[in-house]
Amino acid sequence: MIREGEHRFFGPDDSESTVIRIIGEPRRLGEGFYGVVYEITAAVKINDGEEIRSFVVKKYKGDSKDLAQKLAQRALQNHRMVKEAGLKTWETYLIGHDKDEQEYILMTSGHDEFTACVSYNPQHLAEEYRPEPFANFPGKKFRELAKTTRAQALKAAKCDIAFERPDVFFFLMNKQTQTVDVVIGDLDRVAKADPSRRERTRRDNLSAARTALTIFVNVYLTPPETYRPIVDHELPER
Repeated sequence: MIREGEHRFFGPDDSESTVIRIIGEPRRLGEGFYGVVYEITAAVKINDGEEIRSFVVKKYKGDSKDLAQKLAQRALQNHRMVKEAGLKTWETYLIGHDKDEQEYILMTSGHDEFTACVSYNPQHLAEEYRPEPFANFPGKKFRELAKTTRAQALKAAKCDIAFERPDVFFFLMNKQTQTVDVVIGDLDRVAKADPSRRERTRRDNLSAARTALTIFVNVYLTPPETYRPIVDHELPER
């Protein structure tokens, strides 16, 4: 478990180094197949001073430290691949470890005072972080969200990036502005695809996008039947 105090995180191939000072105890956000996720408050060293920011830290599961390290390194490389392809993803994505040499990923937080970050499976998110559904979300805004989600799936396929599961997509719900954005949030669920199978990657990515958006509608928008025809139009079942 990562604790209060100073920690150093690195980019791919140790290409960058960031020192943060965790303030207070990490707050458990949820748990997925590959790891447990916490939100932290931290002071980041900027020039001669510090800036207080919120981050998310993901602690990898595994039967051994070697497996956890392998999973974390793979996610780090996937983030670089996704970012270089121009997909929407976390700005910060770095690797570090605690005093027991357990691997962690430090990433941008999708949560703040007004914004909740939700994914394909609402059960993965701690109850206190689950937002209330948006009622009567404007159809025009949802159509734009559907188009953006579809575009991310197609752009990834064009770059031979496969979305292995709908978990890839995270939705950022801002209750103040009543807006929703989408990011490629779970970097454990992307992979480099074979260029010779690009059409298959395209179909699979669109299928993952459709599933993610459909579940988002069913859980977080009311009434959901208003938005299902838009999903069917923008991401038809194939």
